[in-house]
Parts: sequence; structure tokens; C-alpha cells
Amino acid sequence: RNDQSVLSVQQQIIDTRKEAFEMTQRIALNSLKQEILRIENLIAADHRIVELRKKVAMTAAARLDQGIITSSEYLI
Repeated sequence: RNDQSVLSVQQQIIDTRKEAFEMTQRIALNSLKQEILRIENLIAADHRIVELRKKVAMTAAARLDQGIITSSEYLI
């Protein structure tokens, strides 16, 4: 009877530790998912910035070819 009580308490301790571990893992996973989403959003924003800069560079190159701006202005 006493052994069974000890085993029952030990099982409860194990169950509690397991639940705590699983909760910690879920929290860590959610945190990592949020970080991944944040980085993906930054990458998407960076891609948009690169595309806009390409357009600006192409426009400036066209203006340089047409003599609207100088080579010094083009480099700025």
C-alpha cells in the first residue's frame, strides 16, 4: 500500500514535469515561429526596396543617356 502511494506520487511528479516541459517547448516554438515570421517580413520588405532601387537606377540611367542629368548626378 505504501509502495503504491509512493509510486502514485512519483507518477504525479513525472506528469507535472512532463507538462511543464511540453509547455516550455510550446512557448519556445511559438517564439521561434514569430521570429521566423518577422524575418520573412523583413526579407519581403528588403526585396521591395531592391526593386524600387533598381527602378530608380534605371530611370537615372535613362535620364543620363538622354542628357537630362550629368554623370555626377547619376552617381548620387
